[in-house]
Amino acid sequence: MGVGAHLNAAAEFPDPAHPVHRAVLAHRRLLDETVRRTFAVAGHPDPAEAARRFVMLRDGAMVAGYPADPRTARATLLAAVDDLLAAV
Repeated sequence: MGVGAHLNAAAEFPDPAHPVHRAVLAHRRLLDETVRRTFAVAGHPDPAEAARRFVMLRDGAMVAGYPADPRTARATLLAAVDDLLAAV
C-alpha cells in the first residue's frame, strides 16, 4: 500500500479505535522507528526530529508526485534529505 493509500485510509477511517486507523498508525510507527534508527546510525544529533521531518517530507513528495512531475518531487525530497544529513 503506497503512502497515498495510507493517508486516504486514515482520512476515511478517522476514528482512532477503528481497526483500519489502528493499522495505519502501526505502519506509521514502524516507518518512524526505522527512519529514526537510520538517522541515529548515521550520527544525526537529533534522530527523532530528523525522522519526523523526513516522514513528513516523504509524504509530501509522494502526494506532490501524483498530479505533477514525480521527478521534480523526487529531486526536492532528495535536496531536503541532504539538508537533514548536513547536520551529521
